[in-house]
Amino acid sequence: MANTNHCRNRRRQVAYGLADTHVPIDKAQAHLKALQAEGFSVNRLVELSGVNRGTVCAVLYGNAKRIRQSNFDGIMRVRGDAGERNLKSVPSFPAVRRLQALCAIGFSFNYQANYLGMKIQNIWNILHRDSCHPDTIARIAEMYEALAYTRPAPRSQQDKAGITKALNRAKKFGYAPPMAWDDIDRDVAPIKPERDPDFVDPLKLELRLQGAKVRFTRAESYAATFELADRGFNQLEIADILFITQSAVQKRLTRSVLE
Repeated sequence: MANTNHCRNRRRQVAYGLADTHVPIDKAQAHLKALQAEGFSVNRLVELSGVNRGTVCAVLYGNAKRIRQSNFDGIMRVRGDAGERNLKSVPSFPAVRRLQALCAIGFSFNYQANYLGMKIQNIWNILHRDSCHPDTIARIAEMYEALAYTRPAPRSQQDKAGITKALNRAKKFGYAPPMAWDDIDRDVAPIKPERDPDFVDPLKLELRLQGAKVRFTRAESYAATFELADRGFNQLEIADILFITQSAVQKRLTRSVLE
């Protein structure tokens, strides 16, 4: 019934010259892509054109060949100028450094996306592009100030796995933690302090105690042996925690006494 009414109304609009005609999508698509290249986000394009988000996305990424004349006119009304470009495109490295620094202390990119109310794809886009919206950089800076000198508090096994994955990713790609930056916006490179051979990251150790499969270097495993012994764990418990044999634990502790 609804489709019948729609068809009847459509025929009337055509008969009286009131119908919204359709035009090829090519010019509108090229125009939107040019605006995106200047730094306009999809949300901004929707706001300026007055065209709904679904239509804007369909023009940019879909397979449609024609759109309504009214939508075409709305899209073509959007004009890029120097002021808009400056507003919409600024270097993204301050945001990238902060995202990576938080990852280095266990806050996964999924956690950060949820904190910011973003989709994870938005985080990947920021990490892999040279420019970013200034509002986004400001939001990431606020998150960084709130989290940089804290540690993740896992509430579930899934949380533990996320922290482990973040730490391992940071180690693999060399992300610098917050403490490695004097001025994260101006430093040319992070500080790389000499690591104390008797040091083990307390966060990694706590995660291992909670059952997470956090990877230790040989030096970290060695240091963790003495840390756990100082806490009162027996040799069998230490072996289970560090995934080594009890005899290896005994040799480490005995060697230390002899030295």
